[in-house]
Amino acid sequence: MLSIPILELNFSFAYKLRTLTDMLHLAIFGVIKPGFRIPFDMKGIPRTSAFVGRESYLDMIQQNLSPDSAARRRRICVLHGLGGIGKTQLAIEYARLHKNEYSSFFWIDGKTEEALIQSLVSIASRLPQAQIPGFDIDGVHEIEDSKEKAQEVLRWFTLEGNDTWLLVYDNIDKTCYGASSADAESQACYNIEEYLPGGDAGAIIITTRLQRLAKLGEQVHVRKIDVLNGVLILEKQSGKSFRRSSDPEGGKEGTNSAEIIDPGKYHKYLPSYATCG
Repeated sequence: MLSIPILELNFSFAYKLRTLTDMLHLAIFGVIKPGFRIPFDMKGIPRTSAFVGRESYLDMIQQNLSPDSAARRRRICVLHGLGGIGKTQLAIEYARLHKNEYSSFFWIDGKTEEALIQSLVSIASRLPQAQIPGFDIDGVHEIEDSKEKAQEVLRWFTLEGNDTWLLVYDNIDKTCYGASSADAESQACYNIEEYLPGGDAGAIIITTRLQRLAKLGEQVHVRKIDVLNGVLILEKQSGKSFRRSSDPEGGKEGTNSAEIIDPGKYHKYLPSYATCG
């Protein structure tokens, strides 16, 4: 008879339930159901130290992607808007805030097809070997070989039981998805659909300047940040105050009125925010 040890009380409920499920699976089938939890890792992700406000956008992303929002179906949220408007920062902040809701998180650089393929292939180093058997990157020299390896990695996301991952495809601006035949032929572009996992599970965020990608899932149109939040970013980044009171008596502490100093002259304090989409 299989003896199941009592779990420590200080473990989270989710961990207890997962462990108990694995033990029951062992008792019934003789093997432990493979786990798909991969440690959260921000390596290689654009630096964002000045995120403030924009809670309404984060709420919209959560409503579209929450694992409870559509029972184990694949969910895609497309963040589209002008370049440099903060789409990348929103995706990063969402991943940070909700990392405990997902079993794994991976960041895909989509500036070019080659960069996208390389990002997918690099995921293999973080996966358990038993879940991606025979994967060997050493013999890859041509782009077609890399594409094949990328497809092997994508199949990992379709394994049975692996349904609570989060993938972010950043800067998908050179895809021919949804473009007219003339535009597709005149540009060196790729079809982003070829690089999405094929199963009906998991969550995907796509950041892009292309509104036509909204057809891939639910859309969030990211607009320009308002002046107040822009100044708050400046203050956080530089450690300086760019506001002065408009109170006729000189601005006593605690007054609610404030005049915003033109932030344009302080643009130098925002190198990362201004260049990330």
